[in-house]
Amino acid sequence: MAKIMVIYQDPKEVNEFKSYYENNHMALVKDVPNVKHAEVNYVAAAMNTDKPYFLTATMSLNQKNCLKTQCSHQHGRKYLKMGRT
Repeated sequence: MAKIMVIYQDPKEVNEFKSYYENNHMALVKDVPNVKHAEVNYVAAAMNTDKPYFLTATMSLNQKNCLKTQCSHQHGRKYLKMGRT
């Protein structure tokens, strides 16, 4: 198994970000092949850092070699690109 994990810092507009992320961004995950599990967790506290972490998103893939496939798949590229903004 392999995982992709994205960590977000506090957004400027919390409610807008949460609504968009939960209703649009995570909906894309359903169309990405080889995803075994996906989850979103809101960060209540982070140890050993002063960064204002807000959310973590994790996608579990069936196999490690699926990571390369995810990056080349249409929805996978869109998901990864959205995570960088």
